Amino acid sequence: YDIVISGKSFPLGSQIPIAFKLTPLAKVECHRIKVFVTENIQHWTADKSVHRLQPAKKVLLFEKRADSASVSTYPGSSMRVTAGGGIDWDHRAAAARGREIVDRSRTNLLGNLSNDSGVGPTEMEFNVQLPSCHEMKGRDEGQRLHFDTTYENIQVNHWIKVCQPVSLFFFRVKMILTDLRRLSSVYRKSTKGTPQSEDTSKSP
Repeated sequence: YDIVISGKSFPLGSQIPIAFKLTPLAKVECHRIKVFVTENIQHWTADKSVHRLQPAKKVLLFEKRADSASVSTYPGSSMRVTAGGGIDWDHRAAAARGREIVDRSRTNLLGNLSNDSGVGPTEMEFNVQLPSCHEMKGRDEGQRLHFDTTYENIQVNHWIKVCQPVSLFFFRVKMILTDLRRLSSVYRKSTKGTPQSEDTSKSP
């Protein structure tokens, strides 16, 4: 996969453009994509004798599931599918313009990979909305974000994290079946040639 974030710094209230290119090399399923922002804050005293590290914050900004429309924590986010994604040819132009095509029966963001026609890269573009200062006022401390700072006694840093749960059902089932065959073969070899016990009990 390729994930490209177009930019190095983004002010609060702006959008983060993220481009995805997912090329399946096996029959895998990508169920959803989540975009988080994490915040780390460190404090030092003037003489650097005391250091305090605040608990890290992790705020969900955007989520796209295979079977539903995208969900944005803050209004303003958008997405579009420019290639693949299981979108049929009649709706690909609309999907590329930003219209979300929702199929409740779909379980894979990469489309149907069980046939050759569905195999290929999936390309998506997200514009993820960051909260503004006004929106931060009503949030509790655990969800409130701050500006980056490089002041020597206070450092605030942020990271963008992308979560993509992927499952390999085909290979997992194949491995289980292989193990069962191996165990069955070992059992047959261990029991081969073993004399059968005779029942010496007599009925009254």
